[in-house]
Amino acid sequence: MYLNTKGCYMGQEVIARLDTYDKIQRRIVGLVSTDGSRLSKDSKLRHTDRDIGRITSAVKSPSFGQDIALAYVRKGFATPGTLLTSDNGPVQVVVLPFLDLKP
Repeated sequence: MYLNTKGCYMGQEVIARLDTYDKIQRRIVGLVSTDGSRLSKDSKLRHTDRDIGRITSAVKSPSFGQDIALAYVRKGFATPGTLLTSDNGPVQVVVLPFLDLKP
């Protein structure tokens, strides 16, 4: 059994290096439907005709009264306010953890 006594987690140095040298390709983002469409897991995300990510989870939020989702997208499309197209309809990237959404 391996016991880590260094005070960090396994793989931390690799992650730190990727972050330092800006090599991380995708970011996790929050999404909301802009037209009220139901969002679904595994829906492809596109910007114009380019595939840029996939929804990893989606749910109808009773607190916000709309569908919200998490997705991995290419880092160039992770800025809040970015409009994308999903298999279910148009979506917008929002700031996590969804606190700024109005019910």
